[in-house]
Amino acid sequence: LFFVLAFLIVALFVYMGRYSGRVNVEQSRFIAAAPEAVQAAVADLGRWQAWNPWLEHARDTPASVDGNILSWDLPQVGRARLRRLEARAPGSLRQHIDFKLPFALRGRSDWRFE
Repeated sequence: LFFVLAFLIVALFVYMGRYSGRVNVEQSRFIAAAPEAVQAAVADLGRWQAWNPWLEHARDTPASVDGNILSWDLPQVGRARLRRLEARAPGSLRQHIDFKLPFALRGRSDWRFE
């Protein structure tokens, strides 16, 4: 019994050591609008609350926009901060996001508009 338990613990540590904690998710969506118009809507953080999936449960409570930073601390969805970075190339946009509550998570969003 001891050896089986020891083997399971070692196997768990090996599995955890291989997992980097990085996740890559890609999604495509066709929007019947000019790519420039869609990029302008995504880049305008003041309009994000109207369509942002993280804020869909808090449409009546405004999020805070300060230049290139959109932040929210709302009981319905938690606390987070999204920072827009400059476009790396025409038709692209990069953002960094930091979730604080209900869990800590840091991520990056790379947008392509074609």
